[in-house]
Amino acid sequence: MPGEDSFSADVAEPKSLKKSNWRGKLFTKDKASKNVPVTTTTTTTEQQLDDFLGSTRPKTLPGAEEPNLSRADGTASQRWPTRLDASLQPPVASGEGTSLSKKKQPRRKGLKVAFSQEEPEVIGEGGDETEQPTIEISLGRHRIDAQAADEEQHRRPDEQQTQAPPLMVDTTNGGQDEQRTEEESTWTPLLQDMKDADFLMALSRHGRGSRLSLRISADPNSFARRIQAKMQAEEGQALQRRADLAVAAANTEIATEGGVGGGPNSFPRRIEAKMQTEEGQALQRHADLAVAAPNTEMATEGVGGGESLQGSADPNSFARRIQAMMRTETDEDLDVAVPNTEIAAEGGVGGGEGKERKGEESPPQQRHVSPPLASPAFAAQGVAGTNLDGSPISSLSEMPILTAIQEPRQKIVTTKESSTVPAILFPGGSLQKRSPPRARAGVRDVEQEWHPRPPTREEKSAASSLPSKISLRSVAITVGDNALTEFTTHVARYYTLFRLAAESQKPLMEISLPEWIRAAAWWFLKGKSKLEASVRSRSTTDRTDEGLRQRRLVESQAVADLGKSWWICEDMVPEHQEVLRYGKMNMDALLAVIRTTGDQRLAELLNVQKRLLRQLHALTLSINRNRVLPAVGSEGDLVDQRLDTSLWVRYPSFAVDVAAVLSGSTMTSMLIDEVARPASKTAEMMLLGDNSQFFSYGSMFVDVHISSGDNNSLQYGVPCVLSIMRNRADSCVLAAIASQNDLVNIMIQSDRTQGPTWDDVEWQVKQHTLQVKLPRGFKLRLVFREMDFKMIWNIVKYTLKIQEILRPGAGETLIFDTTLKIFEYTDPSPPTTFPAEPSPLCAVRLFEKSLAVTEGSRTRKTHQGFRLAVVTNPMVKTLSSVCHELGYGAPIVFGYLRGENGEPALLLNVKENGTNRTMVMTFKEIQDRTTMHSLLMGMVPRDEEFQIPDIPLRSFSIEQPADRKEGDFATTHLQFTSGRLSIIDQALAPHPAHAYGPTVFSEHLRVVVTTDWGTVTDRINLGPGEFRIALDVNKNTGISVLQPSQDDLTVSVAENLVRKEFPERLTGFLQTAKSRPMIWRYEFATLEGLHRFQAAVTGFNVLFDGMAASFAISRRRTVVPIHKKWETNSARVQVVQQHKTLQLLAFFSEFGHGTCMNFILKSMDTYEMFSRYGKSGLRIVDAKFALPRTDDDNTSRFVCLDSPEYPLEHDDISITFESETEPALSTLALHADDVVNATTDVAPPIHLSTTFRYDDNPEDLVLKEHRVDLKSHIYSRITSPNTTRFETILSSLMKGHVLAYGSGLSALHAALVFFNPRRISIGKNYHGCHDVVELISRLTGLQKLDLDCSPDDLEAGDVIFLETPLNPHGTAFNIKHYAEKAHSRGVYLIVDSTFAPPGLQDPFKWGADVVLHSGSKYLGGHSDLLCGVLVTQRKEWVSKLLRDRAVLGSIMGNLESWLGVRSLRTLEVRVQRQSQNAERLVSWLDVAIKAESPVPESDGAVVQGAVYQVEHASLQRNDMSWLQEQMPNGYGSVFSMVMKEEYMARELPSKLTFFHHATSLGSVETLIEWRALSDDRVDRRLMRISVGLENWEDLKSDLIAAFKAVAVDASRTER
Repeated sequence: MPGEDSFSADVAEPKSLKKSNWRGKLFTKDKASKNVPVTTTTTTTEQQLDDFLGSTRPKTLPGAEEPNLSRADGTASQRWPTRLDASLQPPVASGEGTSLSKKKQPRRKGLKVAFSQEEPEVIGEGGDETEQPTIEISLGRHRIDAQAADEEQHRRPDEQQTQAPPLMVDTTNGGQDEQRTEEESTWTPLLQDMKDADFLMALSRHGRGSRLSLRISADPNSFARRIQAKMQAEEGQALQRRADLAVAAANTEIATEGGVGGGPNSFPRRIEAKMQTEEGQALQRHADLAVAAPNTEMATEGVGGGESLQGSADPNSFARRIQAMMRTETDEDLDVAVPNTEIAAEGGVGGGEGKERKGEESPPQQRHVSPPLASPAFAAQGVAGTNLDGSPISSLSEMPILTAIQEPRQKIVTTKESSTVPAILFPGGSLQKRSPPRARAGVRDVEQEWHPRPPTREEKSAASSLPSKISLRSVAITVGDNALTEFTTHVARYYTLFRLAAESQKPLMEISLPEWIRAAAWWFLKGKSKLEASVRSRSTTDRTDEGLRQRRLVESQAVADLGKSWWICEDMVPEHQEVLRYGKMNMDALLAVIRTTGDQRLAELLNVQKRLLRQLHALTLSINRNRVLPAVGSEGDLVDQRLDTSLWVRYPSFAVDVAAVLSGSTMTSMLIDEVARPASKTAEMMLLGDNSQFFSYGSMFVDVHISSGDNNSLQYGVPCVLSIMRNRADSCVLAAIASQNDLVNIMIQSDRTQGPTWDDVEWQVKQHTLQVKLPRGFKLRLVFREMDFKMIWNIVKYTLKIQEILRPGAGETLIFDTTLKIFEYTDPSPPTTFPAEPSPLCAVRLFEKSLAVTEGSRTRKTHQGFRLAVVTNPMVKTLSSVCHELGYGAPIVFGYLRGENGEPALLLNVKENGTNRTMVMTFKEIQDRTTMHSLLMGMVPRDEEFQIPDIPLRSFSIEQPADRKEGDFATTHLQFTSGRLSIIDQALAPHPAHAYGPTVFSEHLRVVVTTDWGTVTDRINLGPGEFRIALDVNKNTGISVLQPSQDDLTVSVAENLVRKEFPERLTGFLQTAKSRPMIWRYEFATLEGLHRFQAAVTGFNVLFDGMAASFAISRRRTVVPIHKKWETNSARVQVVQQHKTLQLLAFFSEFGHGTCMNFILKSMDTYEMFSRYGKSGLRIVDAKFALPRTDDDNTSRFVCLDSPEYPLEHDDISITFESETEPALSTLALHADDVVNATTDVAPPIHLSTTFRYDDNPEDLVLKEHRVDLKSHIYSRITSPNTTRFETILSSLMKGHVLAYGSGLSALHAALVFFNPRRISIGKNYHGCHDVVELISRLTGLQKLDLDCSPDDLEAGDVIFLETPLNPHGTAFNIKHYAEKAHSRGVYLIVDSTFAPPGLQDPFKWGADVVLHSGSKYLGGHSDLLCGVLVTQRKEWVSKLLRDRAVLGSIMGNLESWLGVRSLRTLEVRVQRQSQNAERLVSWLDVAIKAESPVPESDGAVVQGAVYQVEHASLQRNDMSWLQEQMPNGYGSVFSMVMKEEYMARELPSKLTFFHHATSLGSVETLIEWRALSDDRVDRRLMRISVGLENWEDLKSDLIAAFKAVAVDASRTER
């Protein structure tokens, strides 16, 4: 209900009381089946009495014994009501609940009822609703009492004193009448699932007074469900018992005179005493459970005397309480006030005191001390106290616990009878084995079988009890107050001794307030330190009687030292004159007054006192939990004379200069008075716990010795306390060394101007000492205990390591630094070095690693990958760091993600030592993510660098060349089907100091190749002679680069776009590249891109690049003047220039004397021009060069531009080209086929034969695969003389390799069969092309996409099919735009250029991969042949296309080929004249349509009356920026004309004289077509016109006459 306490619950309506039917319950078959013995003898009178009293009458059995009240179980105790309870008791409606107002039944006549003064055998068990006979209940109680008595005999004498046991909540379900045997009892841990630990973790994350609301899952076994049930049941027990007892008191009349009679041993007196005892026990146990339930009281080594968690013989142990807790379930939400608890770390107090059973010990595990900084911290911000381990208490959710130094995670060890606890319960993350404990007998461990005790009647009914409204928080506060009261009562015996000790040095009135406060802090740290050490060592010291006595003495001294601190804060400070001058008031009010007056010094001192009291108050709970006070107080109220009750530590006197140095002064003057000495800062020098400025990591007491000069002898011993801390704004750890007085105040920190730093510290590990260099030549030597030395060593080294991570190391350069919004790190291998949960505001730094390489007298830096460092925010107590190397010998696996609120995030996967680790970095700005990723890839130009961006690539691959010596074949490691390339280098600077080009020894030059799923960065940081290139003879845009072994290669892949095993393969490739050369192959989309790349990476600009018809070397004989000629028919030649140096590069195909060569062209060389067989040539007379190499070395196929080979040859080189200049198109059309002319006929003959004879000379027979002679034919389905002649002429016209087909659609079909794409992007092309695509789709599932689809919809191997100009409209598209789109995705571009034949448009110039023509149109030009053409510049595609054509049988016929040759002779003349006529007609129509108010009956008025719109490429005035370059010689002869009415389109062709109404186009005659007749997709008013060779004025007049005729017919129809 709203407004009610969260722990309140609806009161279930109890069952109404009815007459007992005890006979049926005793003698049922069910009871007989359970083998329950029925042994009861009753008389008739007793039966009548039973009928009268019903279930309220207890049955008395003979021989009953009185229960042992001192051993009563608090969980089953009856909470007797007090006046306060009665006032809080909710009213019970009449007829509901317990019958407080129910009428008594009339007694039978003659029957007298009285109550015995003796105690009955059973109270609170049996009754009307029980199914268990009373005799069985009695026998069960006998067994319990016997077991308790046996346990009492085995207890130590010192443990047999009466103590209030810890509060325990037992929610055993009532009504469970089956008695559990010892064999059936098993222990079940509360946390059955790792996720249950989330509840415990959440309890420590909130401050004081906060509430944690958890929505309970539907799982009835969830942790929250069991916790709530336990709390509700326990909180309701006390209220239910009070109500029951109130009813019993109202219905029962104890017939004694004068109240409760019978004497002190009478039954009523004993009942009253038992009521009081059990009420206190229940409250105590309830409070202990509130503190310890989420604490889990994990029994670990060194604390509590045992190593196990389960099976304690103590019924109040945590394990036994957890067993009871698991029996209760609830379905309601849990709204819990965060209790004053802390998760017990290793060394916490366990439920049992015994060791593990013999034979079941865990295997020994290696243990080592790890720094507390490395362990997860459960302490929240703000300090309200401190634990015995030095960690702070920020709220009631963090009760101090005696803890040992945390250990790293260990493996989970389980045995048959042991179980494990989730590691999350331990701050150190370790998992401890839990086994049933053994009881302790004396000082020896005796084996004892452990079984849970059977539940009592009170425990069984606990779950059904009415919940009370007592909160766990209030109970915890009560327990804390009780613990403090016990502590103050115990130490009060020492107050007189403390006062005498304080006055022994000087009168109390002369002791200043800072001295009191400093002494209080000193003794608090001293006592806490001793107590921690003692509790840790319990498991070892308690093995012998002497060790046990020594441990108790140490704990007694620790409590006495804490008592000193308490006495000073409570008695001395409030009565000091500096405080009393402000009047007597509470501390908070006093602090407010002091702050108002501005006395900051006094306010700081009182703040220290306030924190000390709070810390002591919290510490008493740990003292109570670890049972320290009962142990030290076992001797009674006498003061142990062995205890040290002195208050002041004696220190030697020092000279002024020494005292100044020890006080922390950084002044160099030798004369320092008391005024100049720095003020004491107890709050900083003796840090009690975490505060708003510092984190505390513990304190330790050391012996300090001071020496000067070379005198290193230990002298002037000074006891001091060393506090380890860290500023919340810095990652540097601090060490404060302070004495009890103001003598020593030294802080070891990071600022040399403020005192000694860690650089002034010398670690002497073997002696467990530190030596600190002080000003003026003094040295301070600190002597530690071994454990303390290891602790400070680990902490300091750990924090220094973290600081070192964020600094650049040798050969490192910081290139990126930012603060992340969120950082998440996943490391599956234990122990983890970083928190598993997301960490906010982490610092991230990226360093580039480099290595200096010396070659001769020159040194250059080589890239060695990156180092990524991430450190948690210093505002987090537990500093953690991550440091990984990236991009060196392994790929960078990345991913782009989005955070919870859409923040940009970068994922990085790192594999080290076989383990995959994941980092997710969430940035505040998207620019930060982009910058970091770009720096990792080397894609961003830095200062003084420039970038050549976005050079499109058709393909890219990295290949390992074959090694014949090793027997290794060529292997392709990496391949991109498309991508973009960018080049970054140092900005132009003065000429380098060396004689080589600017790209040699360049530490900045790098080539970055990017594709959709990855990036490759090649740092071309090479020396002279190491960079070699080779041009592709067959691909004019292809180039290969030979790279020597390199370790500066960076490869990155998107983890969601590649296969899972691909990064592992790349790692193998990168490792291979470190020792083996690799060939990088590039194919650019354009020749311009190739030349830009060459100039950037070689430093040489390309002046000439072309194919030579022949390349010959004339070698002179050494003796006789005879020349031997080496000649090849195919060579690619380049002339390149760097400054004033010219080089000639030559790459050969099918040359038996080598594959390439290069040499320098000198100004003194002699050059001669010549002509032979119609070809132009250039001869270099007496050229100086090195012959091509023919060895097996990979370098023989590449040339080096910066270091050409030494010229040993002096011979003539002759290079011939097809002509001196490129012949005109008309010349090529008439003479390009001369090379295949085998007859003397001027007009080519027609060859009708289908088959041809082989050569008669066997020596001249050539296998098919080696046949290259164009004049040799076998079968006309493969080649024929007429087809070869047609293809030869067209190849020269279109600058590619031509294959002729039977039709244009047949050519398209061949192209799609060759590419076999999964998707084709196509526009509103010729309708027959869509029919071919549909046909292929039926066979292969080809998917059709729109022409302007997103590039992301396309994948490598797909096809973009572009028709320009477009049929039937005649409009043009930008080929370059679609080429870039295609090549960026690895897609092939096919351009249908039917409407723009050679002479009008060159698609290859703008990036087309394949050009298609319907040769029936312009190429035929006479409407008498069918033909289709495919053209490609890739020679390697031709052979496969030829095979496909032969198989498909789609070759062009002999007659059509002969007609085609005839037509090509006049192609240029026809196309130019047709295009001119079309442009004039279109321009006239367009002007007439747009004319405003034309004169009636004029040509303009006639056109406007008939024509609605005209479309043609020449009218795309907004596209002229690219259209004029793409079609410089005309825009084609086809245009479309849309009539105003459909009937006009139908009638117009019949009114024309010079226009043939027919389909097709490109012929010498003018054609017009009502397009709706053959294409149902277009506007039914559209007319397609293909202009011929007629005079355009005649065509114009014919159109005007036709428009008028159509208008006349229309008017007649209307009339």
